[in-house]
Amino acid sequence: KVLDLEVCNAARGKSDYTFVYDKILSKNCTGSSCHQADSSDPMAALLPFDDKELAYASLVGAPSRIEQELLIVAPGKPRESYMLYLMQTVTEDEFDLPVNEPPDEVGFMPRSNSALCCQKLQAVEDWVSAGAMP
Repeated sequence: KVLDLEVCNAARGKSDYTFVYDKILSKNCTGSSCHQADSSDPMAALLPFDDKELAYASLVGAPSRIEQELLIVAPGKPRESYMLYLMQTVTEDEFDLPVNEPPDEVGFMPRSNSALCCQKLQAVEDWVSAGAMP
């Protein structure tokens, strides 16, 4: 896959869940070994992105299955949101809580799809910073 420059440009200034879900999570984070209910990876299947409401409920305020003391998305706190660390939007040094490098079987995201452009990453971080509203 290659970067979708049209979506990257459209991501500038976005901070709403509808954009983040429709243009990023549902497009870049799903696949046979990624975040969907019928994933070949049982850990990924627990965090499905193939349904907008289910994705939101499984992300926001939910504890990580990898680092149980961390929230996947901590509303308003990007430096405490494990998803942003895994997406490498927030580095280990910038993270406000102790965090470990993800296990090899998890890795940094996205694993099977192409890297996300900086505009998409910024849109996800801005959504979290703005309170991660549905």
